[in-house]
Amino acid sequence: MNGEKVDELPDKLLGNDGIEINWKLQDIQPKEKYEINYDLRRRISRTIIFLLGDKLKILKTHFNVTKSEIEGFFDIKLPFTNSYRSKIKGVLIEDIIPLYYISLIKEPHDFIPYREQKTDMGELIKWNIGTMDSFTMNYHYKLIDLFKFEQLKVIVNDLCRNGAQALNDRDISLSIKKYKEITSHLREYIK
Repeated sequence: MNGEKVDELPDKLLGNDGIEINWKLQDIQPKEKYEINYDLRRRISRTIIFLLGDKLKILKTHFNVTKSEIEGFFDIKLPFTNSYRSKIKGVLIEDIIPLYYISLIKEPHDFIPYREQKTDMGELIKWNIGTMDSFTMNYHYKLIDLFKFEQLKVIVNDLCRNGAQALNDRDISLSIKKYKEITSHLREYIK
């Protein structure tokens, strides 16, 4: 607040539209102003729906998207454990990847999403699990922010053009080198 770190945050109220924060500022003089800056983090929203016995359970969680070693790339691991002492049925998991990211599903390897679609909130990925014993299922996403993705496209397009030109100039070694550089850039995203 006004460039200073806030030691004690005001009361927060969780509502349907998000978190409501009420600041009580007193003794504000005429033409005096306060500036409040927020550090917002993008989060993956997860909803898990299942039947436990004859009761419908709905769990809503959020995971922060945190920076990785490589700028613009994010490695997100979201395990789900059936910690109940019995099978759960009708398991449906919905992950919403925030806008401004391109996603790649790394895990699970042998199970494809029921549906993937773009929404106003981001990319919705639905997993229709069905019946689940007591075990952990890992969900692993790789994300790249759109700005970084656009940079990657420019680099790859330039390398393709240079590789094709080298091939036209009958320089096969240089052409191979350019295409190896392309795969090197793309592997950064998927490793």
